[in-house]
Amino acid sequence: MKIGKQMAIMSHLSDCQEMIQFEGQEERTRMRINFVKMILCDGKPLDHEYTTKELDKIWEETNETCGIKE
Repeated sequence: MKIGKQMAIMSHLSDCQEMIQFEGQEERTRMRINFVKMILCDGKPLDHEYTTKELDKIWEETNETCGIKE
């Protein structure tokens, strides 16, 4: 399955808008925003289509880079 770059960005930003209103969702919201930043900075054009595996890999990289350090 392929997902367009713009769709992935808009979907996660919409999720963030919804999550902002719920207390206790700050960390999840922050991670989704960082995920969108990673997608925007990957150098691919806005019409690029990702596989779900590619998006999962970007999510893992986001978590490694921006996740809570314990």
